[in-house]
Amino acid sequence: MKKFTRYILWTAIFCAMHVSGFPVDDFGERERRIMDNFRRGDYFGLYREIEGLLLNHPLRTESFLYYYDIARMADILGHDRAASTLEKVLVRVEGAGESEGKETARLNLLMEMEKVLGGRDAERAGTVTRKLAPLRRWVLMGPWSRYGPGDLYHAFLPELATSLKSPDLKARRIQLDTADGTLRCEKYLHPASGVAYAAASFRTRGAVRIRVYSGTWYALFINGRRVLTNGAGEVARRCRVVRVWGTDEVTVTLKLYRKRSWDARVIVTDDGGRPLEIAAELDRLYFSGFRYTEELDHPFASVMAMEDPEKKAISLASFFDELDSDESIAFYKKAADARKDAANSYLLAAALLGYSDDDASSSRYLEGWRIMGEAAKLDGDFVPALHRVFRRIYDSKDYLKALTYGKEIYAKSARYFPFRRDYARLMRLLGYRKEFEAESAKLRSDFPDAVFALQEEAAYYRKHNRDRALALYAELLQKVYDKKTLSSLVSLLRARSAHRDALAAIERYDRRGDFDKDRMALLVELGEYEKARELIFKKLVEREDPYYYLQLGYLDQRRGDDPLMHWKRYLELKPSYFTLAEYARYLEKGVMEPPVTLHTGAAAEAVEAWRKSGAPGDAQSTVLFRGRAFELFRDGGSRVHCEDVIALEGQKGIEKWGEFRIPYRGSFTPVRVRVYTPDGGFTDSYTVQNVDGAKYINLPSLKEKSLAWLSYSVENPVNEPALSQFFSIPMTAAADFNEPVSRFSFAVLSPPELPVRLLAPAETAVRESAAGGVTVRSFDIAGVPSIARESYLGHRLGVLPFYSFSTMTDLGDLAAWYRGQLRGCFDADGEFCRARFTGSGRDLVAKVYDFVAREIDHRGNYLYYPAKASDILYRKRGTSEEKVILAKAILDRLGVLSFIALARGFDFPEPGDFVSPDIFTDILLYVPLSSERGIWLDFSGTEFGCGTVSGDLDGTDAMVVLSDGYEMKRVEGGGDGAVKSRYVVRFTPEGSALIDAAVEFSGSRGALRKKFRDPEEREKSAQSFFSAVIPSVDMEDFSLENLEERSKPFRVTMKGGSFGLATPGNNRLLFRTALVTSEAWEYIRYPSRKHPLVIREAVLEDDLYEYHLPAGTGAMPPPADFSVKGRFGEAELSLRGDAARRVVTVKKKIHVKRGVIRPRDYADFLEFCMKIKDAEYRNVSAGL
Repeated sequence: MKKFTRYILWTAIFCAMHVSGFPVDDFGERERRIMDNFRRGDYFGLYREIEGLLLNHPLRTESFLYYYDIARMADILGHDRAASTLEKVLVRVEGAGESEGKETARLNLLMEMEKVLGGRDAERAGTVTRKLAPLRRWVLMGPWSRYGPGDLYHAFLPELATSLKSPDLKARRIQLDTADGTLRCEKYLHPASGVAYAAASFRTRGAVRIRVYSGTWYALFINGRRVLTNGAGEVARRCRVVRVWGTDEVTVTLKLYRKRSWDARVIVTDDGGRPLEIAAELDRLYFSGFRYTEELDHPFASVMAMEDPEKKAISLASFFDELDSDESIAFYKKAADARKDAANSYLLAAALLGYSDDDASSSRYLEGWRIMGEAAKLDGDFVPALHRVFRRIYDSKDYLKALTYGKEIYAKSARYFPFRRDYARLMRLLGYRKEFEAESAKLRSDFPDAVFALQEEAAYYRKHNRDRALALYAELLQKVYDKKTLSSLVSLLRARSAHRDALAAIERYDRRGDFDKDRMALLVELGEYEKARELIFKKLVEREDPYYYLQLGYLDQRRGDDPLMHWKRYLELKPSYFTLAEYARYLEKGVMEPPVTLHTGAAAEAVEAWRKSGAPGDAQSTVLFRGRAFELFRDGGSRVHCEDVIALEGQKGIEKWGEFRIPYRGSFTPVRVRVYTPDGGFTDSYTVQNVDGAKYINLPSLKEKSLAWLSYSVENPVNEPALSQFFSIPMTAAADFNEPVSRFSFAVLSPPELPVRLLAPAETAVRESAAGGVTVRSFDIAGVPSIARESYLGHRLGVLPFYSFSTMTDLGDLAAWYRGQLRGCFDADGEFCRARFTGSGRDLVAKVYDFVAREIDHRGNYLYYPAKASDILYRKRGTSEEKVILAKAILDRLGVLSFIALARGFDFPEPGDFVSPDIFTDILLYVPLSSERGIWLDFSGTEFGCGTVSGDLDGTDAMVVLSDGYEMKRVEGGGDGAVKSRYVVRFTPEGSALIDAAVEFSGSRGALRKKFRDPEEREKSAQSFFSAVIPSVDMEDFSLENLEERSKPFRVTMKGGSFGLATPGNNRLLFRTALVTSEAWEYIRYPSRKHPLVIREAVLEDDLYEYHLPAGTGAMPPPADFSVKGRFGEAELSLRGDAARRVVTVKKKIHVKRGVIRPRDYADFLEFCMKIKDAEYRNVSAGL
């Protein structure tokens, strides 16, 4: 219904524009009336005019786009009427002479007839389907899954096989028994996810056209060669047509990725467009050479030949929308830009909303509603637009406001069925029983053949009068089969224990087997166990659905037999049904026990040791034992079992642990939550609280000298990498700061074939053992001391012990998975990009970088949550990852090659050969300028220049994600950021001074610009900056240079004065050698360190001081030179006096290298910095 209203208007405008150049006869007049009826929302007038147009002009170019409207109105104006109209039009098409598009018209009309008859008259629908001759014999292989969306581009075994003989292909030969010849993979394959391959081979005597109808992502292969990809970031259309010639042997292979559906239908026609009866061969594959081209059906070529741009745009939009392709949006935008009126605005808005996937945060959704509001204002009588405004209020659940607006537009919308249906539904939702019944009766009277009207009435009476509801559902099913309607009828009958009637309804109406599980359940409820078993075995032959093994077990249990054989098979297919697994274990062993007790004994030992000896040490709290045991299962499920034993000694410990946060998200089950008191007693009192999706255990009975033992499990805590078959968890600290842990134990239990890699602290031994078909990998850490925070620690995991696991085997896995996540994200508007950005080479890249870095607000540095470029651009904000996506999308449209790269700061722990998404912390965009060099773009800040990257990433190795594979590349971010200062100081005899200062910040240091963004705060920011480096400065004036030109150093200048900058006395003037102290001082806050010192960005300082001495100055200070050089960097300072000018010049250059300084080397670094400090603080003495 959402699409129906815009299709009619599109075709009306298309034809009213007089597309094919014929004179305006009754065709043109009918077009005008169609447009008028649609504008007024008159469905009856619409149908009448469209029917007349098609009967009188069945093969006119413009008519092709009306075929679909007849079927769309069937649910409102009657299926019999629609079928009759289509049949009449088909007769006229078949009786016409040869003309362009005749066979396409015949094919499309047959498909529309099939659609109308499918739920109404199975026999007639079957006759039509036989004329279409869809391929019904297939070799189905799969399913396979590894990378999620990236699977469509990963070559699984069927793409590599040269025959169908290998048992590893998981191949089965099927004859489709579906009425319409649609291949529905989920009917045959378990699990119903990933990719499936369907192959069929045949011989032909000439060129053929292969027509693929599918709403999912897929790749089409001909004779082993990929010829097109539908979706997954590529063009997506409901129907794709490939003409194949140059061979008499054809193997069609579809690689189908499961999204909302897993369906496809293939029709093969001859070169003229007539469907062919194909006798598919299921025992061979052809690989002979061939030629092919993808074609678009008639009337595409005629539309492309149009000269009027607006006509062409509106026609192409309609054409592509009939293919369910969002390619239509761009053409509707062109039409709306050419002529802004209610009709064109409505078309564009409806298309945007229709292709938004109802994502309220998407640019299409937001822009669609904005334009829809404009359309309603442009023409206050344009009923479809008024209805959409009404519907939006309704969907916001502001029902009273919707009621008010609905009453306002009711009179003019009375013949517009979508409004009337929604208005009646509003009465139902408001609980206005009398008003609903009156409106419902009027709706049925006005639209006697409307299925939706009956559905609305049945939904109402389901709560108020079940007998009436049952009668209405039966009436509905008499009109047309609908799965939802039958489901409602069956559930109502079952609620009444009318099982026999429910079974009869299924037998009568369910032609596709949609209700086989209900059929089986009803047979059981009726006590017909053998019939139920027969049905189950029949379904298991089709597909090994674990559900049926579960039911077989229940049936065995009902008759007193052992259900374990069937339940064990169920658990082999679906092992993460934990409740059944535990029950089966109980039946087998006769005792109920926790599924994993790997760490229970160690936790109990820790409790017992505390009860005997108390807590070790004097910490406010100590974790005596912490255990984490993960179970991984073949079906993608997971579970973690946790043990935490915590001794509480003081009030701070109680405050820390009184609300215990469960560290994983998922279905939480407490096993034991117990608090032991110092007198030997215990309590099991606790509550569980949800806060922002996280669970907390509240322990009100904690006291000083008490102990908490928490044992719990969380089901399915492992949810990354998203949408893939991999398992991994983030790198997680085994102990936090100021948190001593006496013992930490970690284990992962998995099927033997799963390549689990554990990441453990250095020099920690990982054990591996196998038992009972499970491989256990584990390690222990003993005696983790309390780790205190120190400044400049760098990444916390560089200090704290941490753990992780992953089933990714190498970086190729990570790159392939991430490529899949990014599919469809690079959808920037090409026209916008080409209009907004001009130039070439580095200049063009810089323009794109400046736009994305500066005009898109930054929202943090989060990875692996990609969004579409169009959405990022529309909302004008994004994370670093999203900004990289937008920049790449723009560059793609401009023809500039670029690659996303994943990086990590140099202070992040080195993972070695361990691979998971979490080994990278940052994202960059690499733009190659030649085979040897390129530009690295960092969007983690808004003030970097093009080609400047954060100091902790510069010089590190990044994984560049290529179109196929990856490449490790050294990040070159323009060198270290530097600070260059120039100070001219004019002393008075009393020691005050006038100061002229200029400070330049280059490279990553230019990020200081951020502090000067607000014009109202700039003076305050300048005063604050210079006050921090010059004692008692009083700023009189300041200026900023290159605030916006980030390719140049940012420069801040100041004029002012300072009191007491020098000390007069004994006819001398004393002042410090360097006015500004080095940033290196920041790093020497402690006389010694327990943990490494991390300097994340090199210190590069170049200072020049000119001290102008007052008149009458006598003796000048002697020349002085200082230098120090070593592994941490180097520093130079020189002092020279010029008696003639009374000027003392001091030059200071300091370079402290970026790096990690180990505690054993800190004393040497401290000495290095103290030497710099002594030189900077050395007094200069000049005689007066």
